[in-house]
Amino acid sequence: MKKIFYALVIALSVSVLSSCAGSNKNKMTILQTVVEATKGHTPMTVADGIVMTDVYLDSDYFTYVYDCDDEKFDVDQIEANMERSKADIKASLAIQHDTMAVLLELLKESGIGIAYKYVGTPSGKTSFIYLESNELPIF
Repeated sequence: MKKIFYALVIALSVSVLSSCAGSNKNKMTILQTVVEATKGHTPMTVADGIVMTDVYLDSDYFTYVYDCDDEKFDVDQIEANMERSKADIKASLAIQHDTMAVLLELLKESGIGIAYKYVGTPSGKTSFIYLESNELPIF
């Protein structure tokens, strides 16, 4: 239920704010608002052994940070299977298209990709998956 509420809040926030978008500066302000709204829902368990702990925006990426229980999730496998990992994320974004479409559109228009940072707990091993703005799905 928490995930559904979170998705609705983000979708509503992005929809309302995107109507004000025009310049790239406005889009960055909207994206930063989405980051702050998302941070309000962290930490959030997204799967068994995987917890979203942070989200941030820089000039290149909208980044999600996940802590992953080393006993349930092998962070090293992300890089070993990068193409599969990227394909899985794209498929997940497509499933969530109702809540993600406006956000993805803003990211693409701003030339910003999405990054996923996975940190093993307690090992501290880190892996990243980067989707460039031109790789983001279009709905």
